[in-house]
Amino acid sequence: MKNSKSKISVFFASFAVCLVLSGCGRKAEPQEVIVATWNIKWFPSGVPQPQETEYEGRVIATVARLVREYQPDILCVQEIRDTTALTQMVHQTGLPLHVAACSAFPQALEGIPQQQVAIVTRYPVLESGAERWTTFGFVDPPRGFAYAVLDAPMGKIAVFTLHLKSNFIPREAEDPDRINRLNRMKRELASQQLRERIHALMHRDTDPIRHVILAGDFNSSLWDERWQDETTLSSLLDFGFSCVLSALPPEERHTMDETRFYPATTFDYIFTLGFPSATARVLPRRWVSDHRTVIARLKEEPM
Repeated sequence: MKNSKSKISVFFASFAVCLVLSGCGRKAEPQEVIVATWNIKWFPSGVPQPQETEYEGRVIATVARLVREYQPDILCVQEIRDTTALTQMVHQTGLPLHVAACSAFPQALEGIPQQQVAIVTRYPVLESGAERWTTFGFVDPPRGFAYAVLDAPMGKIAVFTLHLKSNFIPREAEDPDRINRLNRMKRELASQQLRERIHALMHRDTDPIRHVILAGDFNSSLWDERWQDETTLSSLLDFGFSCVLSALPPEERHTMDETRFYPATTFDYIFTLGFPSATARVLPRRWVSDHRTVIARLKEEPM
């Protein structure tokens, strides 16, 4: 009887060791986050001036349906009228999303409403806000950025969204080249301010951030020769960011379709820090905006 009990004890001990060893040998699933960015073109009116309630309702419903299709964990949006319109859209998705941050930049000149930027997410928000770009002498970049520090499964993620100065040059301009140079300076200086802000966040004394997502409409291109001398985007790569679109074939990167004035190009980007793996795609253009949506699946291997 004693010998029998001894054999049973040895069996269970061996079984327990096998369980421990098999558990140690099994790799945990990598953590992942789905992030998207979209310039929705004067959402929800489509133009600077408000439109009829019925039309704006159709825009809100369409955007909500599209967001529901790809179910992002984090959504960065640009050209938003205000938090009220954005909240209506988020509610109609039926997803567990909420507005983490939405800018409220002051009205532009001549009474034209300002284009706001915002972050929507399903993660808890630890910190959020918005900041205007700093004026450097006569260079005054429009708008600014919104940011949020989120409590995600892989740890804290700092998310920044922006909409940089456009390439618009009035037809009556006496010196188009000067305006073009000024527009580029506004984007480059804004990019510099953003890098300094992110550097401070990553190197703060307590609880530094190691996951960063930067997304939005940069109005500049990494691969278009018309912007080859501009440092707005290349400086982000030098800083250490990765561009999720880099692995796509050139014909699949375009976020702006060809028009009779301009060839197709890429203005909308998602840049990341701290995510070793990413897959991305550019969705088809929808009638509510002239910009395409960029969506990426970011993965972090378990520790």
